[in-house]
Amino acid sequence: MYISNVHAENFRNFSKIDIPLKPFAILVGINDVGKSNLIEAINILLYNSKSNYYSKKLSKYDFNSQAVKEFKEILVNLFDECNGKEGIFDSNKYVEEIYINAPKVIVRLRFEGANNDYEKALLRDWLNGDENQQYFEIEYIYYLENKKKLTEIINKMVSDELIDDNYNNFDLFLECYEYSFKSTNNSKDINYNKIKNFVSNCIIAERDSFSSDDNVYSSKIISKIIDNGLSLK
Repeated sequence: MYISNVHAENFRNFSKIDIPLKPFAILVGINDVGKSNLIEAINILLYNSKSNYYSKKLSKYDFNSQAVKEFKEILVNLFDECNGKEGIFDSNKYVEEIYINAPKVIVRLRFEGANNDYEKALLRDWLNGDENQQYFEIEYIYYLENKKKLTEIINKMVSDELIDDNYNNFDLFLECYEYSFKSTNNSKDINYNKIKNFVSNCIIAERDSFSSDDNVYSSKIISKIIDNGLSLK
């Protein structure tokens, strides 16, 4: 069994990606292209040393900066619309539009190649697809969920006359975010005890002395494979 596809939206430097994988895969790339971010996206769903409730709660730094920027631009226009001529701020409309337009982080993993009864039993509840292709898929979404709390935040800013300075403060809205972790075929929640059967282990490649050169990129683990003429077959 292996991860055959990673889908991510609005996570760190990924606006939207779909990356197909084979049973054996190596990530190679220059600095700051998102290698570590891809691993972190996978780790959100799988069991690892940080797999607890808080590790699935994201921070503002986990959101794609362009998605946040576009959301703030929406809030600028919305703020003008909600500021009535009589000086009465339409909080209800503002909350509804924030709730609809707030960016979501989505990570989806697809599994294939279950070769024995044990693996098939573990994946059974995640079965998806059609008669042409069957796969197993789970999805994590970090989204603005608590509308009641959002309403309280906006109303307090209005009553304290702070709305003019904080109407597009994304940090405040993060208090209202929550995550869902479900199977894509039936939207059922993923049991934490079950996900512990899917362990994420990563080999971090150590950089060598010439990997910092502008024209040559490598890492020690890749260099050793090349130097020793190792075969992956």
